[in-house]
Amino acid sequence: MGYFMRNGPTLEAIRNGCYEALKISETNSYLPEIKNGEHPKVGCVILDRSGKIIAKSYTRERGKLHAEVIAIQKMKENKEQGHTLITTLEPCSFRNPKTHGDELPCAKKIVRAGIRQVVIGSLDPGIGVKGRGVYILSRRKVYCTMFPHDIYLEVLKSNVDYIKKQENKILSGRQRKLVPVEREFDLSWHPKINKFLISKFFNRMEYYYKEYLTSSYSSFDDYLIGQKGSKIIRVLGKRMRQLISDYLAIPPDENEDYHIIKGISRWYLGLKWF
Repeated sequence: MGYFMRNGPTLEAIRNGCYEALKISETNSYLPEIKNGEHPKVGCVILDRSGKIIAKSYTRERGKLHAEVIAIQKMKENKEQGHTLITTLEPCSFRNPKTHGDELPCAKKIVRAGIRQVVIGSLDPGIGVKGRGVYILSRRKVYCTMFPHDIYLEVLKSNVDYIKKQENKILSGRQRKLVPVEREFDLSWHPKINKFLISKFFNRMEYYYKEYLTSSYSSFDDYLIGQKGSKIIRVLGKRMRQLISDYLAIPPDENEDYHIIKGISRWYLGLKWF
């Protein structure tokens, strides 16, 4: 099997998926912003555990959405569950909530969709993405690997204009300011979440923290989970709970409440001490 998961699609199925993703990435190559290298060509294919293609897409097939987002939408519309997502370019890692609202970056969308393995054609050369999409996936225990070498070289050739454009931006200093990597899971960075937590939880957390200091718990996380968990989740409500789960990219098969409470604990301690 090489460097692919043993309990997933075969090497042959993955190679076929890589070629299909590369082929459909050319679909919108006529668009001016892709033709001039401002935006990359991206194709995405999702395989189920047996290796069958259950969804595929390319950049801007539906409005301005990324290929991975559209493929995941199609997977859900077809009521299928994907195992391996194959994309010609590293999934994006950041969406500024101030400009993109509640829109999630592709890497977090992939985690939330329950994908187990991601096969990437090439890292995104943009300094704001390069390696960070893989970082998010790896933090959430999604296995990441690269296209087989021969297909990888074809991907680089296909996106040569975009790669050159990004390299020139870096060399000229025109790349956008890099968002610190720790922001990827920092609840204070999301204006809507941060505003809600300050209004509903900050004073409450001050009281909880004083209680924790006189308790036998070894950490504030453990104290909140053990003593205040159900109350915190109840105050959050369904919509805010969903928003936090998405922003933290909590895998669907893990204890959502546990991760939410840990995220809120870190939010509070970050405001308190930093």
